Amino acid sequence: MQDLTRGEARQLGLEVQPPHEGGVEFDFGRGRAERSVGRAELLWSGSLVDDGRCPPLTVECEVCENATVGLVLGRPFEKERKRRWIGY
Repeated sequence: MQDLTRGEARQLGLEVQPPHEGGVEFDFGRGRAERSVGRAELLWSGSLVDDGRCPPLTVECEVCENATVGLVLGRPFEKERKRRWIGY
């Protein structure tokens, strides 16, 4: 799971959709869990030049209200990046 804050989603021009039923809870180590306020999709590009070697990845993110960290990209992102962007 990847996550970003509502403010980051706004800065990136992403449309925040309603959360999945039941929602997702985050634990950023502050002693209390925080529930997802929605979800958003972003395209992640591995290169500034579209040369076909690093096609954009669609990254599905859970959106939280606030976080002590920025955008968090998890293991699913790393696996897909390695699979599709061989050598990068």
